[in-house]
Amino acid sequence: MATLKLCIDGMAGDSDEVRIQEALRHEPGVLGAIANHQDACAEIEYEDDEVSLDRLVAVVTELGYPAELGG
Repeated sequence: MATLKLCIDGMAGDSDEVRIQEALRHEPGVLGAIANHQDACAEIEYEDDEVSLDRLVAVVTELGYPAELGG
């Protein structure tokens, strides 16, 4: 299991958080996801042998939110 922080632009409220969390949680290999619009980030727990970092970024960007790996 691994943990990833994504920096996400464009989240304005709770509905954006829910949308991102649900999309990430439905991705095979993702164990959990918590998005926070105030911090402009999401923390994701995932199985690194089942899903790539690029795919996790793509899940969010495909929803229309620019995302990149966080620190």
